Amino acid sequence: MHERCLSLYQRYTPYLTTESKEKVSFFKPLANNGLSQRAKFSRVGDNLQVSHLGIDIGGTFTDFALLDLDTGDLYTHKVLTSADDPVRSVLKGIRELLDQQKSIVPERVVHGTTLVTNAVVERKGASTALLTTRGFRDVLEIRREGRYDLYDLNLEFPEPLAPRHQRFEVDERMDENGRVRKPLDETSLETLLFGLHDLGIESWAVCFLHAYADGSHESRVGELLKEQFPGIPVSLSSEVAPEIREYERTSTTVANAYVRPIAEGYLNRLTEGLSRELGQTKPVVHIMLSDGGITTPEIAAAHPIRIVESGPAGGVQAAARLGRALEKFPVLSLDMGGTTAKIAFLDRSGPSTRSMFEIDRRHFYKKGSGLPVLIPALDLVEIGAGGGSLAGKGPLGTLVVGPESAGAEPGPACYGRGSDRPTVTDADLVLGLLNPEYFLGGTMPLDLDSATRALEQHVAKPLDLDLLEAARGIHVLVGSNMAQAARVHAAERGLDVSTHTLVAFGGAGPVHAWGFARELRIPTIVYPAHAGVASALGFLAAGPAFEIARSRPEVLKDLNGSAIQELLEELVVQARALVESAGPGPVDIRIFADMRYQGQGAEVRVPLADRDINRQLLQDHFVRSYQDLYGKKVDGIPIEVVTWRVRCEKKPLAVGALDRAGDPSRRRKAPEPLMFRKAWMPDVDSPITVPVFRREALEPGMILKGPALIEETQCTLVLGRGQARVLPGGTIQAEVSP
Repeated sequence: MHERCLSLYQRYTPYLTTESKEKVSFFKPLANNGLSQRAKFSRVGDNLQVSHLGIDIGGTFTDFALLDLDTGDLYTHKVLTSADDPVRSVLKGIRELLDQQKSIVPERVVHGTTLVTNAVVERKGASTALLTTRGFRDVLEIRREGRYDLYDLNLEFPEPLAPRHQRFEVDERMDENGRVRKPLDETSLETLLFGLHDLGIESWAVCFLHAYADGSHESRVGELLKEQFPGIPVSLSSEVAPEIREYERTSTTVANAYVRPIAEGYLNRLTEGLSRELGQTKPVVHIMLSDGGITTPEIAAAHPIRIVESGPAGGVQAAARLGRALEKFPVLSLDMGGTTAKIAFLDRSGPSTRSMFEIDRRHFYKKGSGLPVLIPALDLVEIGAGGGSLAGKGPLGTLVVGPESAGAEPGPACYGRGSDRPTVTDADLVLGLLNPEYFLGGTMPLDLDSATRALEQHVAKPLDLDLLEAARGIHVLVGSNMAQAARVHAAERGLDVSTHTLVAFGGAGPVHAWGFARELRIPTIVYPAHAGVASALGFLAAGPAFEIARSRPEVLKDLNGSAIQELLEELVVQARALVESAGPGPVDIRIFADMRYQGQGAEVRVPLADRDINRQLLQDHFVRSYQDLYGKKVDGIPIEVVTWRVRCEKKPLAVGALDRAGDPSRRRKAPEPLMFRKAWMPDVDSPITVPVFRREALEPGMILKGPALIEETQCTLVLGRGQARVLPGGTIQAEVSP
């Protein structure tokens, strides 16, 4: 053990100490404030053991959070994402994190990835074929015949993931009640399949009309496909998304088939690599779902479309846990990384969930410009605003920032990896908000000269601006873009942004949170401990969960209670089995119904108390939920239940950095600054000299006066004019001056 700690100390101390009045060692105990970067290990038999590891693969960086359950100590790390094969960056980061000591074995790994999203956006999925009911071959092209912009004569839509020459019609038909209108013609189907062996199909999607009501035809076709195309995965809509709306169900099933071979291969390589890197004992591996739950790699491989938003879900979970600990609801979560920014609104019940969202949008703000997927996902908005967002002169001669990103390769100009195009990170560096010698704790120095040249060439000179004015414009504009997205998201939900507490995290979130909060008139900002890797930490705070839905449109007054109870019991059995496969422990069951007034095109997700179906209670729950959402109720129109949902989940893990907070009873003065730096702060008119603190040196009860900068290993906190205090667990709460 001594040799292990000494090795890590010698390796990291040169980067994580600073010439100042007080040197802060990487391994120095920090008064249990939750910010210790060291790893403590408890001896179990002859092995050293660290319990849980969270891994978040982003578009620019891959983040790691290693939690010792015995001591509550947390060890964090961050490496650049290897875009060609994310597994490589995962294994590289683990080797660096554990210093190649195979005897230290996490017993559980929770992982989130952007692999599915990237495969769809970059069109790097499998060659996918679709089998559908005769007459519905072109549903992916026809979509809903709507226009997301009435005045744009050159509308763009994403290309279907299954091209027309790989979409085939089958003679069969079900009605909306699951009755057979036309039997499945197996003879003609087998003849069709026989002629498709030379097409190089790598994945099959099957989506028949009204298969949500009865999936027997799809199941039989699935059996025939596995017989004729052994080893090629088959995705059935009755398993992937058994819900109404033909286009959306088809889009979801095809998307699942498109990414399934890639996801299966990736998850296999990941689990094998983790076992290889972490020693002889195979760790328990869980995958983060888009709705904030976790599941096994096997289930994620069969339903990869369920993990399309797994990374952002971890950050929202972390914000929700911190909000509960601080009793600071409602909360606005801001997760700004290297590629995108994710914004979500949370109340005391936690994050909201939606049953459909879009991927690969042609326009970030325009609903209908992407591919719809029918899966449960946390209700958040994602925009192209991150540290790597590219800046330059737009087509109208004005400054534009994003949504295009420099990513990890080559990254911002200041990374020194060959790029000469300026990004938000380059602007923040030129403004003095980032320390070029302490990026990632000093392990990745930034090139200020390259950032300056990029800004001069692509922004300052083309727009006839001073260098600092150009950098300042980029910083302000990206904050305004995020604030506008938050306003729209809030308006759609009838929320007042100014009543929320901002929880800011991600590699770039704490740098931009102050200006973001001022623009939205948010009075309080909370910076979590280990804010730069909060999504990975949020993975550890999530419990096993899975949601299953089944559409059964029915007018409330005609509802067959016994039939619905039978349906719910079936869904409970399925969901419980999937959750219990992730490990032992009691299972909590939650029931929801998607309901609407008859004739409406959208439903309201209504939580139900239990499985006892009572028409009056259903009506009361719906009217209350509808009124909360839209501010009124509608009389004289029948109510419909469209879809039933069952969510099974287990109790999540306690994480001290998120759960241990509150107002410390004792007030302390902040330590002497480690240094002073000239920077252009968010609420001043010109650069000023500000104190710089290291977050590891701050203890609960300390009060800091802004403007100031607080540096930690994975990010920098920017405090404007106001006051901040350190809370138990290492959280910093700042009050923003108007």
